[in-house]
Amino acid sequence: MMAETDGAPAFGLLRMGWVEAAFFLVLALAFLCKHFFRLSSDLLLPRAAASGCRKPGCLRCTFRGREQVAYFEGSTLYSERRTRGGAAGPAAQRPTVLWIDGLAARPVWPLLDFFPAGEPSWVAGLRALPCAVLVQEALATLDGVGSLVESTDDPDMVHRGVWDRSFLVNQGVVDPSLALKAPRTWSFVEAGLRQGHVISGCAFGNVFFSRLTPSRAAAAALRVTPHFGATNARIRYQFPLSLPRGATLSVDHRAYTQSVGEIFLFDDSHLHCVDVPQDVAPRIVLIIDLWHPDLTQAQRDSVRDRYPPMTDEGWHG
Repeated sequence: MMAETDGAPAFGLLRMGWVEAAFFLVLALAFLCKHFFRLSSDLLLPRAAASGCRKPGCLRCTFRGREQVAYFEGSTLYSERRTRGGAAGPAAQRPTVLWIDGLAARPVWPLLDFFPAGEPSWVAGLRALPCAVLVQEALATLDGVGSLVESTDDPDMVHRGVWDRSFLVNQGVVDPSLALKAPRTWSFVEAGLRQGHVISGCAFGNVFFSRLTPSRAAAAALRVTPHFGATNARIRYQFPLSLPRGATLSVDHRAYTQSVGEIFLFDDSHLHCVDVPQDVAPRIVLIIDLWHPDLTQAQRDSVRDRYPPMTDEGWHG
């Protein structure tokens, strides 16, 4: 009897030991999985914190490095993940979020090809403004404080310098405080929105001033890391306001020397980067996202429905 009595507690302790071991094993696996997936995410995505971005749905941060390609069939949107490339390496055009079949894939667009009916009034008006006025407005926003003013020297984005951006429109969301600091610029942007050229009501739409300042201590030129834009549904309008000598914009492996006050239109879903020589003045440009001219109204509406503006709570497309 004593042996049976003594054995029961011993068996109970042994059983409790296994339960505790299993419990701690589950906790350890949960801890490892959590940190593994966090590490995997960090490897896939750039360090958004370095650019000041805190929004969980940011298209630039959330999707960069991934290959999500979408197609239109009638009015329905289909998506799949795949690599668009060949044996020679990645394709020159590889949007990180949205791909639409059937759109002209031109890395650079001459102004008259993009606006065959003639230069719209808002484009002509903006170009007629003295660059000094636009530079003044650009500096008023870039050197200000706001939720849509970002500055980074993150090497994932820019090497040997600092990249500042002030978003009058960031992924479809207008910043009224920055728009007020750039009233002349904003008046023409609003006209472009009304005329249907500037992207509105969509997370792919941005209007911002960009300033690249090379590091004086660096031994080589500043370079914006070569990258692909989010979609081929847009064409990026660049209006150079201050260009240091030797600065170039490369699109699809071809370097272009821009001119102050001359509009440059390019498809940023093509591989592109910027180089600015060291120890020179900053490069300042105004950037406006336009709808691709081949898009039908139905396609624009579908893109808006699928990728609405990104709110402070994140993008919910």
